[in-house]
Amino acid sequence: MVKEAFNYKRGVFGVVLLTTFPFCLGSFGQSQEQKAPQTNRPKEAAKKEAPDEKVKKDEERIKQAQSMIEGILYDTHSILNPVVRIRIRMLIAEAYWVFQPEKAREILSEEFPKIALIAAPQNESDFGRLWSIKDSGKPPMYNGRPIDQVRAQLRREMLAIVSAHDSALARALVAAEKTKAKETDAHTEETDEVLATVNSLAETDPEAAARLIKESLKTGVSEDLAFLLIRLRETSPAEASAIFNQVLSAVRASGDLWGFQRLLPYILPTELERLVGGKLYLTDSQRMKDANAMIEYAAELLYRRIQTDVPGNMPPELVRREYYIWRNLLAVFNDLKPESVWLVNIRLRQLTAVLTQPAQGVPQGPWSEERLNQLIAAADASSGDKRDENLNNAAYQAWRFGQGDLDQAISLAEKIGNSEQRRLTMGTLYFQAGLKYLRSEGPDYALGLAKKID
Repeated sequence: MVKEAFNYKRGVFGVVLLTTFPFCLGSFGQSQEQKAPQTNRPKEAAKKEAPDEKVKKDEERIKQAQSMIEGILYDTHSILNPVVRIRIRMLIAEAYWVFQPEKAREILSEEFPKIALIAAPQNESDFGRLWSIKDSGKPPMYNGRPIDQVRAQLRREMLAIVSAHDSALARALVAAEKTKAKETDAHTEETDEVLATVNSLAETDPEAAARLIKESLKTGVSEDLAFLLIRLRETSPAEASAIFNQVLSAVRASGDLWGFQRLLPYILPTELERLVGGKLYLTDSQRMKDANAMIEYAAELLYRRIQTDVPGNMPPELVRREYYIWRNLLAVFNDLKPESVWLVNIRLRQLTAVLTQPAQGVPQGPWSEERLNQLIAAADASSGDKRDENLNNAAYQAWRFGQGDLDQAISLAEKIGNSEQRRLTMGTLYFQAGLKYLRSEGPDYALGLAKKID
């Protein structure tokens, strides 16, 4: 079955190449015609007729490509493996966007709901190398991965394809599925899955990723905006910067502190940059420019809030939120605008003076034992991607950015079911620990930790 799937996938990509091949020939032929000297009128007449003949040949090849794709699409009905069948039809739909987008929409609209229905064969005799059950009472495994993770990955891939071409259709598909989910589970989480596809589209199709982010701004600033812009910045820094400055201008006009807070991660150093130290995060000129714009407004906002927003008149939760905003920005002020650090310190003292004793049992700050225990309990009570997410967060909570227990963090990371996520989390923990212990424990100890990175 795997071999069959590979042949189908190779066929789909072959058709796409066949579709684009005539246009490549066309550009090559045009360049040759420009170089060829004009000798006599009969040759000129032949050249005038040549484009018409080429157009006809291109049309014939496109028709052949369409016919081949339709044949492959029809043959997919004979594939019994639902994962392979849906994936191949998804690739075929992507090929259809080139010349028949309505057909692509029809295929994807038909296949998207089927992802949730993917299940293992009912007869155990049909189990083989792909399907297996490790423990009774637990979900089946597909190719060594829990079926929930397989569905989730396939869902993300299909949503990314649909969102890149038609975000309205992507939202309609998600909305229809959530409507069904609410009928059976009233506590279904509300997340913008279409906007989340930016994380994968940013690498493969930055233009589509930027378009989705801009569309999302029509309904407000998402909590994830800064992180999506960071992802887009990796492949299209100019576009990410333009969107960031557009949102910053709107925030400045409104004077909204919480809109300002949502943009903060975009200019803050990453975890790796914090570990390395220094001003590495400001070596890029565009990133430096964006950070300067943010800090200039932050200084204005600080000065205004010191004079007009008395912490004693604010709810305790908002006081804590604002306290963490300025505490996180203190290092950036030191790097970019040291002459205004005194403003940050004044506001922090104002906020600290009215911070009440935290209520019993409510964890404060980014790290706490209670938060760690909550994440571990949530992981034990969940499965699939949600369990892996809780374990991943618990591992970093245990590590506490170099201030916690590395052994406990690694122990939690080892329980992550998704092998790729597990390697990434453990690799990050060992890398951070290596940098942390390089000075205190010496290079040999740090090298030992680095060797454990898979």
